[in-house]
Amino acid sequence: MKNYKKEEGIVVFHQSGETTESLIRRFKKKYSKSGIPKEVRDRMQYLKPSVAKRIKQEAARRLRKREEEKRLKKMYRLLKDKRKQYEDEEE
Repeated sequence: MKNYKKEEGIVVFHQSGETTESLIRRFKKKYSKSGIPKEVRDRMQYLKPSVAKRIKQEAARRLRKREEEKRLKKMYRLLKDKRKQYEDEEE
């Protein structure tokens, strides 16, 4: 007989003085952070490997674009500050 690892589900213990609502809130938070809802949604229908690859590439493209915009915004802010310092020194 093989040794199977017993997987535990999400466990939340009641703490003294804790309301039922807060207990449920903690459970929901743990549940959503565990990634189970995303996995369930992903498994609801089959995704062809080519489609999955395209979705992944589009997400990477959006991320690169967002990072580039952040970099340019930061650079613009630095140049603006340098220009202001230069103008202040001339006066």
